[in-house]
Amino acid sequence: MSHFQFTDEQFIEIREIWRDINSQCKLLQEQTGCPDSEIVKMIDSAKSYWENKS
Repeated sequence: MSHFQFTDEQFIEIREIWRDINSQCKLLQEQTGCPDSEIVKMIDSAKSYWENKS
């Protein structure tokens, strides 16, 4: 079992990354009118990529 932990500074960076992702998704949604379900599919696809990368 891994005992990996992010530092406080890394958590701040992670929050910034998620703010950027959410901002980009909102912009995409405003430009295309795609529903929330399509945004969720994109995020799930990215999640699957990282899960299967190892």
